[in-house]
Amino acid sequence: MTDTTIRAQIADFDRGFAEQIGPDLSAVFAAEQEALRAEGVPDGAVAPGDALPA
Repeated sequence: MTDTTIRAQIADFDRGFAEQIGPDLSAVFAAEQEALRAEGVPDGAVAPGDALPA
């Protein structure tokens, strides 16, 4: 188990990913992610505290 937060792991992944694909493709992915954030959480998405099937 690691003490690294998911946020930190994602930031590390994003940095490495951006270095591999370059600034042009990185900008495409960033724009897509921003559009998803702007749309908000989809109906029916799992929320903190929700019980999930085992």
